[in-house]
Amino acid sequence: MRYLSGIIFLLSMVGCTKQVELTPHEPLVTFNGAAAASTFRGGNVYINVKTEANAGLFSIRVLRSLNGSAEVSDTVLMLTGNTFTWPFVYTVPEVTVLPATIRLFFVVTDVNGRQASASFVISVIENPLDLGIQHNGVVYNVNATSKNAQWDLVNNASRQLADSLNYDLINTTTSTAVSFEKGWRSPVTSSYTEFIRTSLVDFDNATSKELINTWNNPFYTPTTQIRDMAVGDILVVWLRNGAFGIIKITQIDDTTPGADNQFIRFVYKKQE
Repeated sequence: MRYLSGIIFLLSMVGCTKQVELTPHEPLVTFNGAAAASTFRGGNVYINVKTEANAGLFSIRVLRSLNGSAEVSDTVLMLTGNTFTWPFVYTVPEVTVLPATIRLFFVVTDVNGRQASASFVISVIENPLDLGIQHNGVVYNVNATSKNAQWDLVNNASRQLADSLNYDLINTTTSTAVSFEKGWRSPVTSSYTEFIRTSLVDFDNATSKELINTWNNPFYTPTTQIRDMAVGDILVVWLRNGAFGIIKITQIDDTTPGADNQFIRFVYKKQE
């Protein structure tokens, strides 16, 4: 892994002899962002950990505690240099009783043996709503006559241009365009739909947990517009009503002449 400057190895699941002491002094360990998150069993939590030590860093280790129980060792990483940033990913285990609280302790040690630590709290909540049945949709060229250039993913319905707010997708071809733009965007309102294009999710076997984990991955940047679509493209979608979904592009017709009748066909599933 290109981010790591040492060697990661897993420690045995052994309880610590004392509670971790949180220390604000140097060496330092902090988080680039909030020190808390909520997710479900199997949910990924992305934690950007920052450490520094004037004397030089020796190691950082992660301990975890479930519902206030004694900490157990999770991971240790040997370090070099004076500063280190760690994009740590924690996958929440199958906790038996909910709600539950997992506290992660990040303990950094410098080359002189001095330590500092910080904690990150994870609230484990109920599993997300499952994906529903598969739906079919189509969006035509925005300049097409008497054909829908919009689609409502929330209500599974085609929409005409007069439905100015009741849609999630609208074709991005301009009125002066010579050719069909193979793309769409969501409406420019305070409540809009966003997309992530990815090749790492299988449409047929996707789960809502997988979609949410993909959405939360900082590798991706959600967008309100997708251009240059191709058959087979997969989009993870956050709908305007707060539900998650997945879209697969199944057909693109950018050649049919007459009244701008080109279109994009797709199938989709969502939480419902």
